[in-house]
Amino acid sequence: MQKKEILPLLLLIIFLLFSWQLIGGIFMLAFISFFPSNEIIASYLSVNIPSLTLFIFSIIGTRVVFNCSLNTMISERKHKGGSYLITALIAFALIFLSSIISYKNLSLDQHTIKIKLIMLFIVLAITPIQCISEEYLFRVLLSRIINTDKNSSKLLISFISGLLFLFAHMVNNPEFKVSSYFLLSLYYFTFGFLAMYLGIHFSDFTYPIVIHIVNNLYSALIVGYKDSPLKSAPIFISDKIPSPLLSTVTLICIFAFTYHYVKKWELKFIEEN
Repeated sequence: MQKKEILPLLLLIIFLLFSWQLIGGIFMLAFISFFPSNEIIASYLSVNIPSLTLFIFSIIGTRVVFNCSLNTMISERKHKGGSYLITALIAFALIFLSSIISYKNLSLDQHTIKIKLIMLFIVLAITPIQCISEEYLFRVLLSRIINTDKNSSKLLISFISGLLFLFAHMVNNPEFKVSSYFLLSLYYFTFGFLAMYLGIHFSDFTYPIVIHIVNNLYSALIVGYKDSPLKSAPIFISDKIPSPLLSTVTLICIFAFTYHYVKKWELKFIEEN
């Protein structure tokens, strides 16, 4: 990143934060005034309006400031689609294993089949947008502020990303009222830190985006919990939030396995070419 590009980049980040929290918040309140938020579909849509706003303004802002698409910013090196699929399978397998260990007193969600089908399509459509917009703001743009060629710079920007990701998820989050404050903070910080480091290392933020999407889809469609800030209609529901400590360990394993796999794949690709 050249010095002359830093100011426009910082202004874009501030603009996106403004569009996410303020403009998105206004749209969310307007939506709630027309549709009752106690209804599951309206509730899910309303909570995601700021993310949808952030996504739209990210596309517009990136085109204006850098004259390129989000895809160009997200990935400097195009890997094969199979590597992303393997990453998704790794994340799903480890999250599934973690949920078996962590969740207790599971019960079937009581929403009707009709509601579940509607929510299925809505969740599948919105979750990628939600995760891409968050990763773009907290990782992709932030990574371009400093030169990340040095490992110390990678660690520094990853640490900053972890803190910002933590602070963003602390705002009006009921999870912090029903779980260990320290361990839940550690979970969000770890996610932000590892996602940034993985994306920088491989010059491809598609990997953390895939992990983020799988994580959110799992909790929205397969196993959720009553105190989740993002209400949905999963197959199973739990009375308690999953163990933040176990979730953090699971995250570390997911990113470690992904790092090992992608590193091995890149070495094999170099040898073959």
